[in-house]
Amino acid sequence: MPSSQKFTLILQTHPEIYTICKLPPHAPLPIWLTTEGNSFFSLTKTNEELSIVCELAIVPEEMNDQKSWRMFKIKGQMDFDLTGILKQVLDPLAESNIGIFAVSTYDTDYILVQEKDFDKATEVLKNLFEVEVYSN
Repeated sequence: MPSSQKFTLILQTHPEIYTICKLPPHAPLPIWLTTEGNSFFSLTKTNEELSIVCELAIVPEEMNDQKSWRMFKIKGQMDFDLTGILKQVLDPLAESNIGIFAVSTYDTDYILVQEKDFDKATEVLKNLFEVEVYSN
C-alpha cells in the first residue's frame, strides 16, 4: 500500500464453522442454502464449477465439501481505491504456512482459514492488527 494511504485494519472473527462445497457448473442452487438463519453464504459460478461457502450446519452430510473453516472479516466498508488491503492480511498468514480461502464482496473481504489453524492465525494477526475475537 502506498505510504500516502492510511487505513487501520480491524478484523472480526465469526463464531460459525464454515464449509466450501463444489457442485457441477450447471447444478441448481441447493434448497438448503436458503435456510432461515443462514447468516453468510457466497456463490461463485464458472464454466468449471459452482462453489458455495456457507455454514457447515446447513449442509447435508452427503455433500462433497471442505469442512471446518473459520472466518475473519475485514471490518468496515472498503473504498475501491484502497490497494493492498487483502495482501496486508494474507502475507503474514502465508509466512506462517497458514492456507486461506478468500471471499470478496462489494463492501469488504473475508478470509477463511482451516479450523485447525484458527488459533495460530488469530495470534499472527493480533500481532499486526486489532482483532475482535468472538467469544462464547
